[in-house]
Amino acid sequence: MFVMKDRLFYTKEIPLPSGALLAKRVGKSMCIADKQHYSIVDLENASLFPVLPLSQAYDEVPFVVKPSITVISPNEFLIVSWTGASSLGLFITSEGDPVRGTLEWPSHPESLNLDYPHITSLLPNGTIEIHNVETQSIVQVIGAPVSSPSPSKSTSPTKPSSGHTRSTSSGSASKSIEPPPAKRLGIISSVGGYLVPSVQNSDKMKRVPFKLIRTPLA
Repeated sequence: MFVMKDRLFYTKEIPLPSGALLAKRVGKSMCIADKQHYSIVDLENASLFPVLPLSQAYDEVPFVVKPSITVISPNEFLIVSWTGASSLGLFITSEGDPVRGTLEWPSHPESLNLDYPHITSLLPNGTIEIHNVETQSIVQVIGAPVSSPSPSKSTSPTKPSSGHTRSTSSGSASKSIEPPPAKRLGIISSVGGYLVPSVQNSDKMKRVPFKLIRTPLA
């Protein structure tokens, strides 16, 4: 472990037998996730103990269960575990003890973001769910984005034949190009709200010309 001051200072060695895919720190404790478990690391004593498996399902999981750790307060984490039928969000202290109740999602969230007292999650189908941290209840559900309508096929006037025909290697010129389906990629925190990438609002990101205010030099 290193401490950052004017430069990096080596302090101690903390063994991580299974490595770490994700880590979040509050005070003297750090919550980490490897490929199988969430664990709490005591940075002062250089000790580690497992808290919860990433997946509690008995059968083989047909997708990769991504670890998720969210810092709720200076002494609290939120970790998410797949149960086989749904995903549960467990609030734990920096010592690994459970607090509050639990959150539940019908599928494993792609990403989570905290704007206390609300936790916003993006599900694999593009749905956004907002829970209240204090009551663990769902506050709002935003449906998945609707795919943009495909452009209408353009028809060009047929030119009269001169008696000779030229075949093309493919008929791609007569086919319309289907737009990619709308998809939310993730959620990131923003001042006073959230930024949710969506192709539905791409028209609002177009460049707009504006005039500069020119004042004569004194």
